[in-house]
Amino acid sequence: MRPALASLPAAALLVALPLGGCFALNDTGDFEVDEGCDLQLELRDFAPHVRDRFEVRLVQPRANPDALAELQALALFEPLDSPFLSLRMPNAVAPLEDATRPRSAIDFYADFDSEPGFSFPGDHTWILPDACAEGPEEFVHNVDFEPVRDIQPRDAGVRVVLCQRQMEAGNAPIEVRVTGNFPPDVNRAVGFFRRATARDGAASITIPGIVDLGFRHEIEVYVDANENEAHDAGEPTWSFTYRPEDMRECDFDSPLPEDMLLCVTSAGLAEQPMRIQDALGSLETCIDDAGNVAVTLGDLGNRRMTDSVLPPASWFSTQP
Repeated sequence: MRPALASLPAAALLVALPLGGCFALNDTGDFEVDEGCDLQLELRDFAPHVRDRFEVRLVQPRANPDALAELQALALFEPLDSPFLSLRMPNAVAPLEDATRPRSAIDFYADFDSEPGFSFPGDHTWILPDACAEGPEEFVHNVDFEPVRDIQPRDAGVRVVLCQRQMEAGNAPIEVRVTGNFPPDVNRAVGFFRRATARDGAASITIPGIVDLGFRHEIEVYVDANENEAHDAGEPTWSFTYRPEDMRECDFDSPLPEDMLLCVTSAGLAEQPMRIQDALGSLETCIDDAGNVAVTLGDLGNRRMTDSVLPPASWFSTQP
């Protein structure tokens, strides 16, 4: 278990101590950042929650316990769909650069009461206070519930509009991955979403509060056609890039060309096709009316589809 610097006695802060690849202070008081890590969470025996919506938050608590914790990454499962979960989001935990700040923590909960948003004690909730030290360890289901913290989201969420190809995917799952590029040139996973059946639920997917609009982000979506919990070449895949210099509002007043794609709502899959009134923004990233970075999964001519394999092939597993 890695000790948190904030818990060490003052005298210990004046000694050069290697902390297992984390950080140390030399005798001049200079602070050396730790290395960060992947966000890892190993859940076991979560059978009571296989049909529940499940949310995993990577948060940076503040020195003031009454202040909102900063949201650093978010993973959503609709539903959890298995009593076992191994989640790994690459480079999600940034190095700790301020000795006065607590370490990044993992707050997670099952939407047990099926009410919108988080509620306590209706939802079942847990906290791991040190993401790099505790996240990789197996966490067995228990009833020692601890309410997750209120959070300060980043600038924007990601909204993915599904079209006919995805909504007709039958029982195949759909998955969204969002990666941000941060100084000095590090790609960090900031968002993950997996829906067990593409056509169940709303005709759009939103991962809230994960985008810092000042940095480039990659948005990757695929339909897990063979349901093996990994992306394989040949599966329907879409890739988008948000760039701060290209940021613009979605133009919902532009008329659509006759050959533009048709999108549908999940409730009106066969009866009520709905045109996306955004000829320019439908195949590129744009900022929607709610402030989200919005993308549309195009069907026509497979535009914005790619054959590349998303690295790594899988960010999670439900195998025990």
